[in-house]
Amino acid sequence: MNKITVVGVHALIKKGDHYLATRRALLDDYMPGYWDIPGGTVEFGEEITVALKWEIREEVGLKVNIQKPIFACNYLSGEYRFQFMIIYICEYISGEPKLSHDHDEYRWVNLNQLGKLKKIGFLKQLYLELKKY
Repeated sequence: MNKITVVGVHALIKKGDHYLATRRALLDDYMPGYWDIPGGTVEFGEEITVALKWEIREEVGLKVNIQKPIFACNYLSGEYRFQFMIIYICEYISGEPKLSHDHDEYRWVNLNQLGKLKKIGFLKQLYLELKKY
């Protein structure tokens, strides 16, 4: 099997002092029941912010202002997949979350509440960084 490197981009959507968290669908094949934030894979040749806008629209349907990258990490996702992740802070503008089939629940959580959720790997790392500030 070929080894691949994948770039992912995710949105930490902030509304006041709360952040949007989405739970991966219980029937999903990747980490069902874990909490996540909107995002996905950047396609070959795709601009990062274009990919992020598309993922936000597809996964939660919110209008946001993409501000800047705030965190990056990398990890092995299986034996043959190396994942590089960039997280952008995004300011909520409007809309009510409309979840795609990938997620079955959402919550607006403060930092303490985020810490108590069963989080996907990169979100655990992001949370630990946010706690420092």
